[in-house]
Amino acid sequence: MTLVLAFIALLFTLTFLLLRQPKFGKHPNGDRKARILRSPHYKNGQFQNISPTPALTEGTSYTTVMREFFFSDKSNRSPRELIPSIKTNLYTLDPAENLLVWFGHSSYFMQIDGKRILVDPVLSGHASP
Repeated sequence: MTLVLAFIALLFTLTFLLLRQPKFGKHPNGDRKARILRSPHYKNGQFQNISPTPALTEGTSYTTVMREFFFSDKSNRSPRELIPSIKTNLYTLDPAENLLVWFGHSSYFMQIDGKRILVDPVLSGHASP
C-alpha cells in the first residue's frame, strides 16, 4: 500500500513539474496583459463567448447525460454500412480544377484558381492557434 501511495505521489509531483514548464503557458504580463484587459470579450476574469454557448442542451441535466451514456442502447452509434471514400493522389490532380478534398475531422485540401491550400489545425505540434 505504501508503494502505491509513493508511486501516486511521484506521479503527481512529476505531472506538476511538467505542467510548470514555459511551453504550457504562463500568466500574461506587460503589454499583453493590458491588451487582454481591454478586450471587450474579457469579463469577470475570463474570456466570454460572443453568443451564449450552454454546456448542456436546454432541458437536460448531467444526470440524464450520464445515465444515457452508460445505460442507453448503443447499437446506433456506428455506421451500418461502410462510409464511401475515394483514395486521391494529390500529386496527380489537375491544377486548373477547383476542388475540395476532405481528410476527416477538420483537415482538408482546397484547390481554387490554381492555388493550393492545406487546412489542418493539428499539423503543428499542438492543437491551438
